Amino acid sequence: MQEADKINVRNKMESQQTNYRGVPSREILPYGDAAIFRRVVKLIGRIRTVTWDELLELHGRSVLAAFSFSNTALFRREFGIQSTGFVFSIMTFTLITMFNSTEVWLIFKPLVMILIPIIVFFKDKGDIYEYLFIDVHSKGLMVLAVVFLVAALVHVVKIYTGEGNPDWGKRGESWIYTALSRRFDFINEYFVVGILEPLIVVLVGIVAFRFFDDGYLAIYLWLSAIATFAQESMDQSNDMDRQWKKQ
Repeated sequence: MQEADKINVRNKMESQQTNYRGVPSREILPYGDAAIFRRVVKLIGRIRTVTWDELLELHGRSVLAAFSFSNTALFRREFGIQSTGFVFSIMTFTLITMFNSTEVWLIFKPLVMILIPIIVFFKDKGDIYEYLFIDVHSKGLMVLAVVFLVAALVHVVKIYTGEGNPDWGKRGESWIYTALSRRFDFINEYFVVGILEPLIVVLVGIVAFRFFDDGYLAIYLWLSAIATFAQESMDQSNDMDRQWKKQ
């Protein structure tokens, strides 16, 4: 691609951002390492006044974000420092592996992220290894967990070496959107990240279920696709609301 074409693509992508450099462009909870640490400290500081509704909402939003991150880590690059970090990568990896583990009852699978301290500090290394790689429902989901962790850690390293997204709240730049926008001017970012990418994940889940009889992998992929669609739709709604208020 010629240099002029690259500049045009970059200008088009930048024109869709409505915030200044360093300001999160998305009205979501931040999941960078510092943000998670601050959130935990604040919760501990007001432990006597925290309600169960507040904790359940916080946990539900975190699970939704983790389900989404497990596929967006593979579809995107250049995450913002507020969008992910080492802690959130481990939390998401734990969500995948505990969802896949035969040792975790189905009713407890949505709670695995808050059970991490129990799993790490009260189980020996042999038990943890069996939970992750031996006693599993799906070999395919186990492979997905490993691939995800590698990709997520690459994103985290890039963030901490100054190669992350200048938009701190950006949940990555889509590889697919970047490629399509070079050829088609009418391609909208939301269509790619909020519809096309989740649809691809759904189709992969259908293939896993129909041709490989891997129900657990399929269910996880479908939940992940729903989470991504929900997050991106909320972002799109917030962006449209901000634009309407500016008029």
